[in-house]
Amino acid sequence: MEADLLQLEEYDDAGLREWARHHGAECAALLGASVAGGALYDPRAARRIMAGSSDPAAAAFATALAGLQPGRNRADVGPVAALWDAVPAGERAAWAVRYPGVVGSLNGADFDSRVRANVLVAAGLLYVLEAELAAAEVVAGPLPVLPVGLGVRAVARGAWDGWRWARKAGGRAVQVTRQIAGFREAVRRADAPIRLLYCSTARDGRFVALSGAVGPATRSVAVVVPGTLTYGNHLPMNMGRLSDVDGRSQEPVSAVGVYWQGCEFPRFITDNADRRFNQAARQKLAAFDAALDVECERGVALAVAAGLPAVEPVQTYIGHSYGASAIGSAEARAEGLTLDRMVYAGAPGTGFKVQVPADTVNAGAERYALVAPVDWKPWLGGTLYGGAMGGDPVREMGAELLETGFLDHARRQGRLLNHNDYLRGGSTAALNIQAVVLGRRTLPAVLRRPWPLGRMSDRKLRRRIDGLRLPR
Repeated sequence: MEADLLQLEEYDDAGLREWARHHGAECAALLGASVAGGALYDPRAARRIMAGSSDPAAAAFATALAGLQPGRNRADVGPVAALWDAVPAGERAAWAVRYPGVVGSLNGADFDSRVRANVLVAAGLLYVLEAELAAAEVVAGPLPVLPVGLGVRAVARGAWDGWRWARKAGGRAVQVTRQIAGFREAVRRADAPIRLLYCSTARDGRFVALSGAVGPATRSVAVVVPGTLTYGNHLPMNMGRLSDVDGRSQEPVSAVGVYWQGCEFPRFITDNADRRFNQAARQKLAAFDAALDVECERGVALAVAAGLPAVEPVQTYIGHSYGASAIGSAEARAEGLTLDRMVYAGAPGTGFKVQVPADTVNAGAERYALVAPVDWKPWLGGTLYGGAMGGDPVREMGAELLETGFLDHARRQGRLLNHNDYLRGGSTAALNIQAVVLGRRTLPAVLRRPWPLGRMSDRKLRRRIDGLRLPR
């Protein structure tokens, strides 16, 4: 293993990914993970492994981390960043592959090092998940194949087979099935590999992924937080949604996107009555935001060193459904997430104990909201769970209401009706969000009232949108 580690340090990113794909067991060993009994690695145990290293510098670094929790405490991120930046660049690169279980989840470490570490973390965790699934299939039989058709009989049969399998296999096996496809995509995807800043097999799987690289040329950063019923297996779909709104299609050099699913998400709408989801998300999201702020500061410092203009990137947070409430909870004064622009997409609330801008640390931020007139979920969530989800984005936070329009904005076809379509590429809503991210002109809402008061024919809506002259 020692010889392999020396070789890994010499690999470029592509070579490291290729090695990890074929050496899952070795990656799991690097994490201190145990396949026996399905035991998963613990980041705290990974720190203990590093603290016992024969490398005095690595041991001293791990010892200095004792008592710090930068994964959930925003105040700890700055001290961790200072410790990390004091380490010579060569040692940081070596530690990323020698101690990936520590570096991969370390808010405060530079993003490039975290991405390299998580190549190994994801491969190791996938190896463990596949061993767990194999053990479950010994007990319960092969995992049922999802029905191909959408008929009532096919769906009912698929649900029945899945329930029987889950009953035999156990709860943990069900959790494995909800995330293993996401890990397979993260590890085995050859074209446009997913760059992970964090991954975990806790509950239904957790991922934080980076699109692009924060550096001297970065001018905008868009962070997307998804909504209720988000599993690890949704990673590929949500990375696609990120690419539809983060502005990188328009500004590939200066725009950066982040997908954040770094905690447990509600499984059902009724789970939003439980404030524990927002309470957990606000800590972890605020801590990650501190790490993002540090990375942006590093980019500005590099620009200054190169004689380039020192421009602080504009940060836009985009919350879909429950995700908007999670972001709002994190920008409360007690947590401190900082942002320049906020987008509420189909949001049922503005955050736990957040009703007005003065409740946040971003009282002067630009705020925008998108609500399709026929989308009843924001209204229902705000009505039933306002205590846990927060206030109304438009009435109480002063967000500017933007038009959701059509699924195909260019041809003005297909009205946006589905709660899950706000970030769908090419839609009026997604183009509006992208315009917010890039600081461009947006299309204000034509329909400002819910159905049936806000009903309007497609033909009339087309004329109204054309009259506002949104760039095509």
